[in-house]
Amino acid sequence: MSTTTDPATNGEDHAKVLASVRQRRRQLAVLKTLGLRRRQLRAIVAWQASTILVIAGLADVPLGVAAGHWAWASFASTVGFVPVIVVPCPPSSSASSPC
Repeated sequence: MSTTTDPATNGEDHAKVLASVRQRRRQLAVLKTLGLRRRQLRAIVAWQASTILVIAGLADVPLGVAAGHWAWASFASTVGFVPVIVVPCPPSSSASSPC
Protein backbone atom coordinates (compact mmCIF):
# COMPACT_ATOMS: atom_id res chain seq x y z
CA MET A 1 0.00 0.00 0.00
CA SER A 2 2.79 2.39 0.77
CA THR A 3 5.50 3.28 -1.68
CA THR A 4 8.16 3.56 1.01
CA THR A 5 10.55 0.78 1.93
CA ASP A 6 10.54 1.68 5.63
CA PRO A 7 8.91 -1.22 7.53
CA ALA A 8 7.69 1.11 10.27
CA THR A 9 5.80 3.25 7.76
CA ASN A 10 4.27 0.21 6.10
CA GLY A 11 3.18 -1.09 9.50
CA GLU A 12 1.58 2.25 10.30
CA ASP A 13 -0.34 2.19 7.02
CA HIS A 14 -1.64 -1.30 7.73
CA ALA A 15 -2.61 -0.31 11.27
CA LYS A 16 -4.56 2.69 9.97
CA VAL A 17 -6.47 0.58 7.47
CA LEU A 18 -7.20 -2.04 10.13
CA ALA A 19 -8.45 0.65 12.54
CA SER A 20 -10.67 2.08 9.81
CA VAL A 21 -12.19 -1.33 9.12
CA ARG A 22 -12.75 -1.98 12.82
CA GLN A 23 -14.52 1.37 13.22
CA ARG A 24 -16.87 0.59 10.35
CA ARG A 25 -17.69 -3.01 11.26
CA ARG A 26 -21.40 -2.27 11.57
CA GLN A 27 -21.55 -0.59 8.18
CA LEU A 28 -19.72 -3.51 6.59
CA ALA A 29 -22.07 -5.93 8.39
CA VAL A 30 -25.08 -4.11 6.95
CA LEU A 31 -23.58 -4.35 3.47
CA LYS A 32 -22.99 -8.07 3.99
CA THR A 33 -26.58 -8.49 5.18
CA LEU A 34 -27.76 -6.75 2.02
CA GLY A 35 -26.02 -9.42 -0.04
CA LEU A 36 -22.44 -8.40 -0.65
CA ARG A 37 -19.93 -11.21 -0.66
CA ARG A 38 -16.59 -11.21 1.18
CA ARG A 39 -14.73 -10.51 -2.03
CA GLN A 40 -16.89 -7.44 -2.69
CA LEU A 41 -16.34 -6.15 0.86
CA ARG A 42 -12.58 -6.61 0.45
CA ALA A 43 -12.74 -4.68 -2.82
CA ILE A 44 -14.60 -1.83 -1.10
CA VAL A 45 -12.00 -1.63 1.68
CA ALA A 46 -9.13 -1.84 -0.84
CA TRP A 47 -10.55 0.96 -2.99
CA GLN A 48 -11.15 3.22 0.00
CA ALA A 49 -7.68 2.58 1.41
CA SER A 50 -6.05 3.14 -1.99
CA THR A 51 -7.94 6.38 -2.53
CA ILE A 52 -6.94 7.71 0.89
CA LEU A 53 -3.29 6.76 0.35
CA VAL A 54 -3.15 8.35 -3.12
CA ILE A 55 -4.66 11.60 -1.86
CA ALA A 56 -2.29 11.60 1.13
CA GLY A 57 0.68 10.93 -1.16
CA LEU A 58 -0.28 13.79 -3.47
CA ALA A 59 -0.48 16.13 -0.49
CA ASP A 60 2.67 14.83 1.22
CA VAL A 61 5.10 15.28 -1.67
CA PRO A 62 4.78 19.09 -1.97
CA LEU A 63 4.62 19.46 1.81
CA GLY A 64 7.75 17.33 2.18
CA VAL A 65 9.63 19.38 -0.41
CA ALA A 66 8.58 22.63 1.31
CA ALA A 67 9.52 21.29 4.78
CA GLY A 68 12.89 20.09 3.47
CA HIS A 69 13.52 23.47 1.85
CA TRP A 70 12.71 25.29 5.07
CA ALA A 71 14.75 22.89 7.25
CA TRP A 72 17.83 23.11 5.02
CA ALA A 73 17.60 26.90 4.76
CA SER A 74 17.39 27.31 8.53
CA PHE A 75 20.20 24.81 9.17
CA ALA A 76 22.48 26.27 6.50
CA SER A 77 22.02 29.83 7.73
CA THR A 78 22.72 28.73 11.32
CA VAL A 79 25.97 26.97 10.35
CA GLY A 80 27.06 29.72 7.98
CA PHE A 81 26.54 28.05 4.61
CA VAL A 82 24.82 29.72 1.70
CA PRO A 83 21.41 28.03 1.56
CA VAL A 84 21.24 27.03 -2.10
CA ILE A 85 18.52 24.48 -2.71
CA VAL A 86 18.15 22.55 -5.95
CA VAL A 87 15.16 20.28 -6.50
CA PRO A 88 15.87 18.15 -9.58
CA CYS A 89 13.11 17.59 -12.09
CA PRO A 90 12.31 14.03 -13.07
CA PRO A 91 13.60 13.00 -16.48
CA SER A 92 11.11 13.51 -19.25
CA SER A 93 11.10 12.59 -22.89
CA SER A 94 9.67 15.89 -24.14
CA ALA A 95 12.11 18.58 -25.24
CA SER A 96 9.77 21.37 -24.18
CA SER A 97 9.79 20.58 -20.45
CA PRO A 98 10.35 23.63 -18.21
CA CYS A 99 13.28 22.04 -16.34
